[in-house]
Amino acid sequence: MGSVVALVDGFRTSPARRTRRTGQTSLTRLTGEMNYEDENEKGPDMTMQILHPPESLDHAPVWLGEMIEWAHALGATDVHLFPSTDGGRLWVRLNGDLQEICSYSVDLHTRMVSRLKVLGRCTDYTGAPIQEGRFGLNGVSRGGEARLSIIPTLQGEKAVIRLLAGENRKLELDQLGFGEELRSALRSAMDLPQGLLLAVAPSGCGKSTALYALLADLHARQSRPVSIVTLEDPVEQSLPFAAQVNIEAERGLTFGAGLRAILRQDPEVILIGEIRDAETSRAALEAALTGHRILSSMHTLNAAEALARLMQMGSPPYIIASALAGILNVRLLRLCCEHCKTARTPEPLEAERMRRMLGQTPEKIAATKGCERCLDSGVGGRTGVGEWLTPTAAMPQALGEGRPTPEIQKTLRIVASAQQEIMRLLTDLQIAPMELAQLTGMSSLETPPSGECES
Repeated sequence: MGSVVALVDGFRTSPARRTRRTGQTSLTRLTGEMNYEDENEKGPDMTMQILHPPESLDHAPVWLGEMIEWAHALGATDVHLFPSTDGGRLWVRLNGDLQEICSYSVDLHTRMVSRLKVLGRCTDYTGAPIQEGRFGLNGVSRGGEARLSIIPTLQGEKAVIRLLAGENRKLELDQLGFGEELRSALRSAMDLPQGLLLAVAPSGCGKSTALYALLADLHARQSRPVSIVTLEDPVEQSLPFAAQVNIEAERGLTFGAGLRAILRQDPEVILIGEIRDAETSRAALEAALTGHRILSSMHTLNAAEALARLMQMGSPPYIIASALAGILNVRLLRLCCEHCKTARTPEPLEAERMRRMLGQTPEKIAATKGCERCLDSGVGGRTGVGEWLTPTAAMPQALGEGRPTPEIQKTLRIVASAQQEIMRLLTDLQIAPMELAQLTGMSSLETPPSGECES
């Protein structure tokens, strides 16, 4: 199995390469560090091809395939083909940041979008303005699958390719960046006979990766088979130890209908990709109360918002409190580049902010200036941080009375705080203070570490 530069083993990534138009030397240095299964494939040579789109439209399919392989090996999560009046632009998303790679002609853009429609089996002949599809990435070193979305714009069709990992991506709870206290709390929750484990965070903060890692960890710790079924829209990564079901709403396979069918399959653990509606919420909570371990996610800034959302979907407060095993609030933070980071003394405002959030301030903090190894970004990958919260006896009343989310937040007990791990990352110069802005909504950074909450 070939190894790649970034985002292979969960959240912990090796030095991120922020691909910008900073010159061929930096890009060639970057892709020269890639490893491909075929020794005849050379990263620098491929980079030169990507930087110089073909003039002949006959070469468009080959260039498109090489570009997708290049982006996938680089660790990109998304590829954008952006239309404009004078041509198209190629963007890729690395470590959460969108970077422009090159530009190309209008005709080449049109030809590549047409080719993507064929690959994704889109129904172009129907004239549908919005088209979606998917295709395999079996020909690239990492394997996996691509999810395609095409929408019409005033300048032409815009295509975005989401690159999903294959089976060869290792998922280990110990590699996500979580501290020992949090990992222990999560494993204890996974060993419960029943209950709902909910992961919350804004979009793109690692909820799915965390849930996949929890399933993989549970499977690895068992000496007997475990009946694990997932219900996803779409399936983001193949799990060989689980039965995975892809949502097909147009055929009647919704989250609610799928979950009802799964419950007749003798499951022990069920992963529901996301709780989006009242039907799914009700079915998930009922399953969590009847001897099943349910894992799911919600796109909210904090745990209290997730609970309020469940209430809005019609779930009674006492059902939520009884079914809930706990809430994992997770974030992704950018690591400093190891090759250009330096230490400096915090400014007074920085020191005050860290003292307010963490209760203390490190003597030295990291600063990055950018270098050739990180393509002047100062970024060296990403790591995950999180906190684990469980309900208290006061929670049902707070929900039933419709109290504001800050008051609901106080009825959750902080079992595993993010404070200690974030302080360690700051002290070890692994993250810069600006990353603290990503942590808005985390209870352990807004509440005293003692977890003063109602019981």
